Amino acid sequence: MDDKKQAELGVIGVLVKVKTSFGDEIIGEFLSFDPISSCIVLRESCTNPTTNAPSQNFHVLKSNFVKEVQAIGPPAAPSDVSLKPVDLNKLRLQEDHALRVARSEASKIGIGVTPEAQEIFNALSKTLPCRWDRDVIVVFEDTRISTPYTVESCLGGEVATPSELSLVKKVLEGARNRMKTKSNS
Repeated sequence: MDDKKQAELGVIGVLVKVKTSFGDEIIGEFLSFDPISSCIVLRESCTNPTTNAPSQNFHVLKSNFVKEVQAIGPPAAPSDVSLKPVDLNKLRLQEDHALRVARSEASKIGIGVTPEAQEIFNALSKTLPCRWDRDVIVVFEDTRISTPYTVESCLGGEVATPSELSLVKKVLEGARNRMKTKSNS
């Protein structure tokens, strides 16, 4: 084992007091130092304010924000913190879900549209299925609202039913009225 590894193992578990350049003071057990990110990890023992049960906070600190480190106690007994294996399939599913959500949210942002147009889209999309087609709001896949995004600029397509068009116009009119009321106050 090289000298660096031996030195790290001798420091792990030591109770330290860390003062940050922001004036914070943390007392905790030294767990790790990552030379690539230049971060140290501390485990602070505390009490959960809600349940009054023993708890732990983990602090990850960039070393350039650490003003002072002082060892205040010997290494604790070997820790009972065991790392569980990471389920890579579950992790991939979480990643896929997060990407789908991010893409869905990104598709709700109009490109090259006015803030008023985006606000109208946001209001409509709370209750109706909407998407952007360049600068046109498409509702129910066939009802189109063009600039200036008024009831008069709302057109139903070939498959749009009269009730769908009526509903879109009603929601659009309500959204515009709320925007007008909000801007007057």
